[in-house]
Amino acid sequence: MSASAAVVGAGVAGRLLALKLRRSGYEVTLFDKEPASSLAACSFAAAGFLAPLSEGGASSEPLMVRLGQRSLPLWQDLLPTLPLPVQLGLKGSLMVAHQPDVSALQERFARLKRRFPMSPSEWVDANRISQLEPALAESGFQAGIYLPEEGYIQSHAAMHALQQAHSNEGVTSYYGTEVRHVAAHRVVTTQQTLSFDRVFDCRGFAARSDLKDLRGVRGELIEVHAPEVKLHLPLQLIHQRYPIYIVPRGDDIYAIGATCLESESLGPVTIKAGLELLNAVYQVHPGFRFAGIHRLVANCRPAFNDNLPQVHHQPGLWRLNGLYRHGFLLAPVVIDLLLRHLAGDELSDDERGIFIPGAN
Repeated sequence: MSASAAVVGAGVAGRLLALKLRRSGYEVTLFDKEPASSLAACSFAAAGFLAPLSEGGASSEPLMVRLGQRSLPLWQDLLPTLPLPVQLGLKGSLMVAHQPDVSALQERFARLKRRFPMSPSEWVDANRISQLEPALAESGFQAGIYLPEEGYIQSHAAMHALQQAHSNEGVTSYYGTEVRHVAAHRVVTTQQTLSFDRVFDCRGFAARSDLKDLRGVRGELIEVHAPEVKLHLPLQLIHQRYPIYIVPRGDDIYAIGATCLESESLGPVTIKAGLELLNAVYQVHPGFRFAGIHRLVANCRPAFNDNLPQVHHQPGLWRLNGLYRHGFLLAPVVIDLLLRHLAGDELSDDERGIFIPGAN
């Protein structure tokens, strides 16, 4: 008889884990408080930027970069097995800056070369920028950094494809079901208490009452419809305040974001953040001036003190959390490590470091 597993939380980590467990032979039940059609999950606020070096290279923790680099081929292997198409662009990313911020870009490049000398990165001039991204030929950018091993995933399409795979492959899903308590071998909803061989808590920020060091980091994102802009690569604009990223979503939709606020507010996008993002992207390509605002998104990303993922575990219960800003980047590799942990495989010191034993 197959072992039973409950996955609580239908963000990218929960959906991916549910599918992987099902394909490993478990009888899987997925719970989420939102309806199946909802876009409220934090993962729907993600741009899908798969950028371990440009996102993590400036931070003090290289483990995120190493894990992120290992995730990209995992997405490549998974997506062809899903029932709906999901675009994965892995032709690199570009970091650019206007002239007043070129010195900051140079500092970023020097730091990348110093901290990750074996990872490919290229300082590029205006001609090379035009070759890599023809849409920027008239942008006026004179310098940039090309990171050939980065890219993006159509995050919304991936979420829908994972959900459809659950239906096709026999994952039992309880959307619109509030879970009041998650414990070893047990999930308590508003209607009943259910028992399982293994329970996996993937609720993200909603699990903060059970993970004392978990905090929310607010992010704000704007989706625009810009048919006059034909970007193929994800971009980061090194800005006076913070880097602005622009990620293609397909169908002339672009995700624009940057904000990373130490706030647990779930309120709507603020006027201040919206104006800063739109003003910055307006300067990247003139076609953005005619773009229509498609969607405004704000949510809280779950993070621990070191901004690295953790898997807290005890017999019968695993709590996977702390993916921070890197849900789509890190979810495949963290779930791969979790499955290896369950199988009793030998892990490296780095890999073992994300597993935290004991009750929480």
